[in-house]
Amino acid sequence: MKPPILVGIGLVIVFLAAGLLAPNLRRSTDKSAEQAREQAALARRELARYNQTLPRVGELADAAELGKKDADLAPAVTASSERLKQVAGEYAKLARSAQDLAAKSGLPAPTLPPFNGDAASVQKALESFAAAVKANDALLKAAASHAQSAAGLDATAIGVSQTVGLTAYVQAAGLFAQAHDLRTQQAQTQARLLDQGSARNQARGKLSYYRGLDAAKLLAQLRADLEEISRLRAAAAEAAKSLAAQVDEQAGRLNQVAEELKQVTVERLTLEQKGFIAGNDQSFGEYRQQYTRVLERAQRLQAAEQELRFGGRFGAELVGDDPTTAELRGGRPVNGLEELQRRLMAAQERSRRLDHAHVSLDEQIKHSADQGQSAQGEITRYQQRLTDLETGQKAAAEELRKLAADAFNKEDEALAAAKKGIQAFGQAQRAADAWVRTVRDLQGSKDPSRKNERLRLILQDPYFEQAGRTAEAATQALAGRIYIQRAEHTARLIQDVQLFAQLEPDFEFDATPFETQLDAARTDGQAVLDKAAETYGRLAEKQSPTAWVPQAAAAATYHLLAQLDDAQAEVYRDKAREVIGKAVEKTEKSPYLRPYRQFRDALAAAKAPPPPAEAQPGTPGAELEPEEDFFLRED
Repeated sequence: MKPPILVGIGLVIVFLAAGLLAPNLRRSTDKSAEQAREQAALARRELARYNQTLPRVGELADAAELGKKDADLAPAVTASSERLKQVAGEYAKLARSAQDLAAKSGLPAPTLPPFNGDAASVQKALESFAAAVKANDALLKAAASHAQSAAGLDATAIGVSQTVGLTAYVQAAGLFAQAHDLRTQQAQTQARLLDQGSARNQARGKLSYYRGLDAAKLLAQLRADLEEISRLRAAAAEAAKSLAAQVDEQAGRLNQVAEELKQVTVERLTLEQKGFIAGNDQSFGEYRQQYTRVLERAQRLQAAEQELRFGGRFGAELVGDDPTTAELRGGRPVNGLEELQRRLMAAQERSRRLDHAHVSLDEQIKHSADQGQSAQGEITRYQQRLTDLETGQKAAAEELRKLAADAFNKEDEALAAAKKGIQAFGQAQRAADAWVRTVRDLQGSKDPSRKNERLRLILQDPYFEQAGRTAEAATQALAGRIYIQRAEHTARLIQDVQLFAQLEPDFEFDATPFETQLDAARTDGQAVLDKAAETYGRLAEKQSPTAWVPQAAAAATYHLLAQLDDAQAEVYRDKAREVIGKAVEKTEKSPYLRPYRQFRDALAAAKAPPPPAEAQPGTPGAELEPEEDFFLRED
């Protein structure tokens, strides 16, 4: 049974008692009290018509915003035609059910607009929804206004302060839900800020990497090397060309000398075959002269051939008679054909290698240039990425500041309403106590034999003297939940923003104001929850048929206290286990106690050591998380 239901039970009891005793206790001269009760009744009727779910739906689906975004509904309706047909069918069934129920109850048939699933129906539905949200908000404002007017006329009149308190409770619950939405957005913004900080840190690393790939200096050096290789390559090609010309010239001369040597050999052989006339001195003289000339020519050609093929010193002379020891003087060095050919091969190999080096270096320059251009593109991209992330971080940080401030202010509004409710319920209980005393005095003076049924019913009602206190404790628990939300989200805010500051050293964050808020939320929350637990504990001591209700509420309050005080958390949970165990021990099979049994089992599972395997469906603790505050959940 949820706290609002307890408040409602209290109101029913108060108003029933007021109806029973009104004929006997009403003061004819107290018109202000009567007017206050009338205003309170009006506020209760308006509050009974108020739908607490509709504002939440209105926040999730703002009809005005939907109308702006879908000015032309035809494409959207066409895209969702199948789903809209299903909705139209379900709506028709609900409309028939409502009309049948009204007919069975003897009420006028409700007028429900048709919904066909077309664009016109959707537009009318949006307009009707916006009007319903607006009218619903007006109901709560009117109820609060009439309740306040009633309190202004006579806050001590039975039912007036209780109505003020209930209206304040509903307002506090609605404001709490709005604050919760803001805190959820705040948590999402914190996550986005951390994500941006991580992404920006990664982008800085990438930027540093690509800056390390900047090829400007490397390209300058490579191009200088290419120029030097080009110069050496040209020189090597020219040297090879020059040596090739020398080899060709040397080979030509050598071939010419070889041909001449062949001719000289032929001349010598011809001369030797011809011979001379024996005994003829003239013939011998001519033969000798010719043979000497042929030998001298052959010697010169052989020397030229030796010089052209193997090299030596052209024009040098041997000084001395022994060729092996004679000194070589004069002349100039001459490279032979073999030496020239060896040098030509070396020059050609050098030229080939320089050509290959030139090609390789040119390709390296092109590759480095492409890589440098790509790196420059990545540098530009990551610089823009850093700028965009910085802009996003500033926007997220500003949004976070605003959301934190808005959530804090909305929680303050909710707390103000809750405190008003606490005060009003306290006043209502004092009025009820005074009324009970009046009834008791009336019975003692006017009905000593205890024959008046009305008086006897009032004094025997075990709940009348608990309604205000129960509602007061429920409102204190609501205030405690608000403080818990503030403490949890503020602690997470401090932790996340400090982590973000580690990612962004230039980011400045002063945690002092938030730490002050956190300490105050924990202190004030613990104080108000201690009062709620104390009140529930006193109510649980009363001998009533439903004593398990305040016992279970006390257990839930201890569970809430565990969320505020980490040092004493397990102590509070043990207390919650003890109290919830007492609440369900004698009414184990009652269907009304199902959520409390789940609460007991969840707390027991949280205390036990974790199982070795994952819990299977149907086992204790498998349906709900141990730390889930299901006692105060909305379903």
